[in-house]
Amino acid sequence: MANIITTSRKPGKNLRKFVRQLSTLFNASYFVRGKSSVNGIFEYMDYEGFKKLVVITEYKGNPKAMLLYGLKNANPVLERRYKITYFKLSEKKIVPASFEFELKEKDNKDLFKYLDVESDDSDYKVIDEKGVISVQKGKDSFLKFKVEKCQI
Repeated sequence: MANIITTSRKPGKNLRKFVRQLSTLFNASYFVRGKSSVNGIFEYMDYEGFKKLVVITEYKGNPKAMLLYGLKNANPVLERRYKITYFKLSEKKIVPASFEFELKEKDNKDLFKYLDVESDDSDYKVIDEKGVISVQKGKDSFLKFKVEKCQI
């Protein structure tokens, strides 16, 4: 895994659950933030060899934004920002080792490409309909969310 995903400080229940589900989808290690500063997380990333950090922020306990950082010469750089405009959590656990991507929208494809998440042959499919990314297995629908890319 080349990515770390974490929350803003003092996350609500919905945000923690959302981030845990995204960590599986993004093939990222879930970092329990606690009182860690962002600089502390970057030092850990540099030491352990992680390449990207995804920070999910919240508004009133629900996911609000996705901030994507990279390391350039051991210095953190905010490279992308997404606004989370819709989400629906799954009561079922997502546990596959891989996903098959059938994304149509360019921004959604770019997000997964940026995070180096690869498509494999799998029972779990990641699709987008009207911009909403959803994880499905057969007729079961798991996590759903919609992001809009924002300017930095």
